[in-house]
Amino acid sequence: MSSNYEELLNESVEKLTNKCIFSAITALVKTQITI
Repeated sequence: MSSNYEELLNESVEKLTNKCIFSAITALVKTQITI
Protein backbone atom coordinates (compact mmCIF):
# COMPACT_ATOMS: atom_id res chain seq x y z
CA MET A 1 0.00 0.00 0.00
CA SER A 2 2.86 2.38 0.79
CA SER A 3 4.26 2.00 -2.72
CA ASN A 4 0.82 2.80 -4.15
CA TYR A 5 0.65 5.91 -1.97
CA GLU A 6 4.11 6.96 -3.10
CA GLU A 7 3.10 6.60 -6.75
CA LEU A 8 0.03 8.78 -6.16
CA LEU A 9 2.18 11.35 -4.37
CA ASN A 10 4.73 11.42 -7.19
CA GLU A 11 1.95 11.84 -9.76
CA SER A 12 0.44 14.74 -7.81
CA VAL A 13 3.82 16.45 -7.47
CA GLU A 14 4.47 15.99 -11.19
CA LYS A 15 1.07 17.47 -12.08
CA LEU A 16 1.65 20.43 -9.74
CA THR A 17 5.11 21.04 -11.17
CA ASN A 18 3.79 20.87 -14.72
CA LYS A 19 0.99 23.30 -13.81
CA CYS A 20 3.50 25.73 -12.28
CA ILE A 21 5.80 25.50 -15.32
CA PHE A 22 2.86 25.97 -17.68
CA SER A 23 1.66 29.00 -15.71
CA ALA A 24 5.15 30.52 -15.74
CA ILE A 25 5.51 30.01 -19.51
CA THR A 26 2.04 31.45 -20.11
CA ALA A 27 2.90 34.51 -18.00
CA LEU A 28 6.18 34.95 -19.89
CA VAL A 29 4.42 34.71 -23.25
CA LYS A 30 1.81 37.23 -22.13
CA THR A 31 4.45 39.73 -21.03
CA GLN A 32 6.37 39.21 -24.28
CA ILE A 33 3.22 39.92 -26.30
CA THR A 34 2.39 42.97 -24.18
CA ILE A 35 5.88 44.41 -24.69
